[in-house]
Amino acid sequence: MKLSQIFKQGVRFVATAGGVFVRAVQSGFRGLGYLQKGLVAIGVIAAVGIGLVYTSSGLRSVTIIEPIATPSDLVASGFTASTSQSRFSEDMLSMINSASSVMPTEIHDTLEEEGTKDLHLEVPGTGMSVQDVVTAIKDITRRDGHITAEIVWDGGALRLFGRVVRPGGEAYLFDAYSQRGDVDEVISRGARAAMQIYSPYILASSVFDQAQKECEEGTSCQYTDAANEFEKVLKNGSPKDQEKLAMWANLGLSKIAENNLDYLTEIERARQAIRIDRKFSWARYNWGIALENMGCDKEALEKYQRVAVDRDFFAAGHNALGREYLKIASHEYIPTDSSLRLHAQPAELAQREFESAIRHDPRYAEAYVNLGEALELQGKHTEALDKLRAAIALDDEYTSKAYKEVAKIETRLREPERAATALEEAMISEKRHPQCRGNSESADADAWRSCLADLSKDELPKFGRHTVNWPTAHFETADCRRYAIENWP
Repeated sequence: MKLSQIFKQGVRFVATAGGVFVRAVQSGFRGLGYLQKGLVAIGVIAAVGIGLVYTSSGLRSVTIIEPIATPSDLVASGFTASTSQSRFSEDMLSMINSASSVMPTEIHDTLEEEGTKDLHLEVPGTGMSVQDVVTAIKDITRRDGHITAEIVWDGGALRLFGRVVRPGGEAYLFDAYSQRGDVDEVISRGARAAMQIYSPYILASSVFDQAQKECEEGTSCQYTDAANEFEKVLKNGSPKDQEKLAMWANLGLSKIAENNLDYLTEIERARQAIRIDRKFSWARYNWGIALENMGCDKEALEKYQRVAVDRDFFAAGHNALGREYLKIASHEYIPTDSSLRLHAQPAELAQREFESAIRHDPRYAEAYVNLGEALELQGKHTEALDKLRAAIALDDEYTSKAYKEVAKIETRLREPERAATALEEAMISEKRHPQCRGNSESADADAWRSCLADLSKDELPKFGRHTVNWPTAHFETADCRRYAIENWP
């Protein structure tokens, strides 16, 4: 049971018992008012003690966004202090939600417009609640953060001046400007400026998420702004931020390098993150991805094995490890190093890893497809089809690949009609693939057909383009070993 749950139960018990005892005293000893007052005092002291322990026992900090003072003419048009507060909060929360899709949820704090309301138990005889006590103590100990702001006219432009008090008491000023006097624009820019102070890492992750979405839609594949924001985390953050977030910022830069197909930079950024924390599995996983894309499968396998041991609940790590075992089972590569002797058939090992990935993430479509392949290699056709259909039901970007695997199995089972239907469905799914969304058949037929042609291949090219850090020579075994080294002095 979590510590906070234990305290909640303890509070309920103390409050209930205290109430019963005070009522007993009131009924049986009405003449002894001083005793009643003493008991109430004891109840308050107990509540304060509970509040102190509770606020120091892991209760998450929140940031309270206050109503935003707004010029009277804007108020008349509907932009009241509460409306501006709501818009500002929505923009802040939108950045957090956007960031959460590209970063682990455990590293960002939750922003809430109002404070926590976990406890509403009365302290007998006082009219106070334990929540009141907890809130007061958090104010005193500066556990929560606050954002205050006001909007003013500056000629024909609008300015937003604000102040962020971060959990812990550090205070910073920020401002935003809209030359054309657009209230939505100044609020949006103000929210971004506040987020730059409150959590530069969340801002960087949000910018990265938007860049990835634009790339998927075919609009643009530029990650410069996101990379700059992650660099700010490394260079301009407070010492506390740098200590806590440096490895995560390096992880973000590693992923950007991967998206740019710059695998050597991806490795270097992952290496820097692991220098900070030798058991940082997210960075080691990225390192493995880069090695795998470079054709260094043996080294990638070693990275994924380490990830699976250090972070068993990491679904992507299990899926990646299973993918390497699947390559061995499919004879895509044959491990020659005696240290990589397998204790079971590679298809069985792959199956176990994919099952682990799905156990930790039941909606992991790629793992279902991979599991279907592993089962098919073992001759388990019916089970393989079941897993592939599960992937199709998730309607993910791997739907097309799942249908193609279904077609292969149906062909082996001598079911040509079913195989043909599966291939038709695969083509339909490819038209909806995120990678082709930016190209419509009517607007740019050549680009659309080119995209589908790439998707129709069994495997997309590993190296889309060369970068400034990309060596011209072919990777040899010694190169792979060098890029996988972790033994620093």
